[in-house]
Amino acid sequence: MLFILYFPTKKFYRINQKRAFSLLFTLLGVGYAGLNLIQYFLYPKVIFLQGINYAFRGDSVRFYSGFYITVTVIFFLIYYFFNAKNKLLKILCTIALFCNMMYLMEVTLIRNATFSVLFAIFIIILLQKEYKYIWKLTLVLAAASIFFFVFGANLNTLLQSALEDSTGTGAFRVTLYKYVFSNLIYSPIFGYGFISPYSINVPYNIHVDTGFVGFIYEFGLMGLIWAIILLLKFIKLTIKLYKNNNKKSYLYISYILYTIVIALFNCPFNTKELIVYFVIIYSLLENDVKDMENEYKLKNINSYSSI
Repeated sequence: MLFILYFPTKKFYRINQKRAFSLLFTLLGVGYAGLNLIQYFLYPKVIFLQGINYAFRGDSVRFYSGFYITVTVIFFLIYYFFNAKNKLLKILCTIALFCNMMYLMEVTLIRNATFSVLFAIFIIILLQKEYKYIWKLTLVLAAASIFFFVFGANLNTLLQSALEDSTGTGAFRVTLYKYVFSNLIYSPIFGYGFISPYSINVPYNIHVDTGFVGFIYEFGLMGLIWAIILLLKFIKLTIKLYKNNNKKSYLYISYILYTIVIALFNCPFNTKELIVYFVIIYSLLENDVKDMENEYKLKNINSYSSI
């Protein structure tokens, strides 16, 4: 699926406007987060979002169908914030970012995505080159204070349920890991195949909940080597953009940081929705690097011609 999507997506970016696509994609993600927030406050008196799964975690209702797009859009908003030329655009980006984070932390109640996104945001604030060091620390402290003031109780509940609940998802994942490693020895090179959790009698949801461990179970060591090579290439291209002071690198740095952290829980190469968004981001990255190199070559040619 990754290769089927990659080539037409890359070609699409070369033919069409990347900027327009990125903006439309961002607006869709923010709009979807906004709709879910409205539904969250109206529930259960009014239910206008049909066909999604409503569940409970503690005393709160949670629904997270399609949340991957809002998480991915967070990284686009980080880029738009630092690339904004005036204060109004920065304010709009901040409001949109807050909206998406509120949806992620209050509505979905997905712990691994929440902590992974927060980690990526704090690191990118320190790495960005728009503000001096003291302002970086100020931004980090301000962002942390706002998030913990608004969502502190929720974060504390999520953390306690992850660490202390013997019947929760933390204990459940430990059971999954034991199952994977006890069976992986029978097919360590190529794994059990992409559709194995659906086609053979597997008593657990290995396909989603075990991250790279589940990925190794499905694709073996060969798949792991391929994934590492792909991630290293992603990092290499991102560093090239960052060294050339290309602000688009903030999008890719925050995304790869998030991907690496959340890989303990969800691997981007064996979940259908994550594959789609990885292809979108990776194809954009390759095209941005190519555009940067072409622009650099053009400047050299013009400099040589003027001489």
